[in-house]
Amino acid sequence: MSRLILNSLALSFLLCASVFAQDAGTVRYEFPVRLSENSQAFSYGTVHDYFDHDPATPGYLQDWACGTRTYDRLAGGYDHAGTDFFLLPFPWDMLDAGDVEVVAVAAGEVVDLRSGEFDRECSWDGSPGSDDYNRRANFVQLRHADGSTTLYAHLAAELAHGIEMGAMVEAGQILGTVATSGYTSYPHLHFEPWTAEGVAFDPYEGVCSATPTRWRHQPAYQNTVVNHIETHTQRPYVPTLGLNICHQTDREEYVSDRFQPGDTVHIGIGLSDYYTSTRGTYQVLRPDGSVFATQSSEMPSPANPVSRWNTGLYDLFSVDLPESAPAGTWRIRADINGQVWERGFFVGISPGETRIGAAVLPSSRSISSGDPLNPAAATAFATVVNTGSETAHACGVYADRPIDGRLDFYTTDPATNAVNGARNANFNIPPGGQQTLLLAFTPNYRARADSWALNFRYLCRNARRARQISGVNSLLLSFGPAAVPDLIAVAVTPSGDGILRIADENSAAAFAMAVSNVGAAGMLTVRPVGLGSATTLRLRICETDPVSGVCLAPPTEAVSHAFADNETASFAVFVRAQGEAVDFAPATSRIQLIAEDAGGIIRGATSVAVQTH
Repeated sequence: MSRLILNSLALSFLLCASVFAQDAGTVRYEFPVRLSENSQAFSYGTVHDYFDHDPATPGYLQDWACGTRTYDRLAGGYDHAGTDFFLLPFPWDMLDAGDVEVVAVAAGEVVDLRSGEFDRECSWDGSPGSDDYNRRANFVQLRHADGSTTLYAHLAAELAHGIEMGAMVEAGQILGTVATSGYTSYPHLHFEPWTAEGVAFDPYEGVCSATPTRWRHQPAYQNTVVNHIETHTQRPYVPTLGLNICHQTDREEYVSDRFQPGDTVHIGIGLSDYYTSTRGTYQVLRPDGSVFATQSSEMPSPANPVSRWNTGLYDLFSVDLPESAPAGTWRIRADINGQVWERGFFVGISPGETRIGAAVLPSSRSISSGDPLNPAAATAFATVVNTGSETAHACGVYADRPIDGRLDFYTTDPATNAVNGARNANFNIPPGGQQTLLLAFTPNYRARADSWALNFRYLCRNARRARQISGVNSLLLSFGPAAVPDLIAVAVTPSGDGILRIADENSAAAFAMAVSNVGAAGMLTVRPVGLGSATTLRLRICETDPVSGVCLAPPTEAVSHAFADNETASFAVFVRAQGEAVDFAPATSRIQLIAEDAGGIIRGATSVAVQTH
């Protein structure tokens, strides 16, 4: 991708958003939890309990992958009927800080809820389904377009603003935060989908699950990741999963990212889903990138790698800084089975906070996951901007949700887009500066995703994460075993800044889109969609002559095109206001262009902001 496209369009899209069309049939799900803007973690934790498919009780367990990562109870013959997303590695601190937000997996209507109940419960009183359980749990239930519902339980006492009976919510909209209200003793979200007939079902597809997956992207059964890297002034007490987990002390009083030469630094690596073959190596790097210390992981070998208790570990070690330790940003590098995470800490310096923003181009990719010997990667370019007056230290980019694959980033030369940094190595950004990156997502063999929005966590040690804006600094991904079309799409407005300006509420304007198919041949339908207040606009599209820009046929609502591999094409979009103003709201008022295949899967997308003067 050219430097012109990266620099002129990526930054102009910084405050804009895009909402992608939902399948017309069965509703598909996005992930139900995400980390808050204030959290410095890489991941929320892990799934501790899946849906129990064995109807016998007690102790007859079978999850969707035929493991025993679930539970049942003798009382009432209860088999776990949902999925429990547990917070790790310091659940009570994460609860108190509101670190993990619960979001709608799909658009829907609030049809039931409860709020205001005590949300730091830690008892096993009552039983699921009892009046006491229902009274004490804070929850939200949504009904979706196909008649199915989703239940989000054990929430904090205060629900998100605007979440009330009858409210309409969008996919990804925050409902509340994870807590321990109701029948529970550990901070987690209980997520439970029901059919239109009111029968609970498992959203995961597997050998021991009878239903097709409901997820737009179903994560791997065991997702071994680093969910946290932290530095401590003293060795912390680490809570453990088990029966005696109520109100254990977390690490809050010992956390620090600032040290002096001669100090001892206690380092913790929070892991999810470790198993017998998991191998980890940790390095402590000086400010110049040289290795100061290396530590092998001391992960125990679990007796049962599919047990519900084998889900989290906080690996601890310490280093003594010499009196001659150089001042600057030091880094901790964790390599787990070839995947790499880094986190910074400061020695002899104390930088202030700053703010960052980010943008990604292109905004969508479609690739094949069917070649085990030569796995394909979905690549995109990102720009991270430091808008503050302090240097942003130890910055990196991470997936905000579990993935069946690997995400890597590399710093690049903004003049050439050539890679000039090591894989997943943290970087600094000067005040008012920017850093360009290459992002590469490599799905595991035969992994699948259908029109799945991968949101990124852009983190710096002394900054809140960049605001997540779908379609602007996220990547819409589709992949599976077969080779598919993959359109790289870029829209250009007359002003060149990604904003289409219409003279007034009765006038018209137009903009252009260029696409290049870097994937397999295939028939796609390209159409514009108005989002937010732009739904009132009349939209038409035509394919154009790439030289003259003249329409090859009269504009219509959609254009079908049989794309050959390596083919380029251009389109014009004509927009007319119909008596209603479109205020300038670039995060919501947009015109999106999507290219869909016959199954409704998006194989290319881009968007522009729009306003009437």
